[in-house]
Amino acid sequence: LYTDKKQKLQCRSQKGNISLSQLSLNENSYVLGVSRGKLNTQYSLDITVNGKINTLLESEPNDTYIEASAMNEKRIIKGVLTGKESDFFKFEVDEKPQMWSIQAIGEKITNLSLYNAAGKNVQEQRFPNGQKRVRLSNLQLMPGTHIIRVNGKDSKYLLRAFPTCLLYTSPSPR
Repeated sequence: LYTDKKQKLQCRSQKGNISLSQLSLNENSYVLGVSRGKLNTQYSLDITVNGKINTLLESEPNDTYIEASAMNEKRIIKGVLTGKESDFFKFEVDEKPQMWSIQAIGEKITNLSLYNAAGKNVQEQRFPNGQKRVRLSNLQLMPGTHIIRVNGKDSKYLLRAFPTCLLYTSPSPR
């Protein structure tokens, strides 16, 4: 799936049925490419409008830092990694600096990362083999946009980001 300016939004490559699901697309023109089939292979294409977006579910495209999906106000997302991929999400810290934790739970997640608005990797945690849960804790986040990356392969996951406390800032001298 491409934008009308030929920027790739989603790509799936496999035998059998292929689905580009949970797409959240703005009103615009898009290009869909189908390739690498045997000569004279028949295929069908179904496009379904599913109505209002469920904000608890991951929305595609969100496979790059630039395409990070906004998290809902509860900052809880249920997602799916299809093949080996990364999903990116963004959330805002309002008004005052706070301590935060970010947690991911899933079968085949390999990394959980936090980036700042400038794209710098602030903290990353690898999932040890067999572990299904990992947390980035004691994150001192300033007001602004923060980006989370969940990386893995063929896995459903649950992602949460939550403040744990306000940070004390001393009053400025008068």
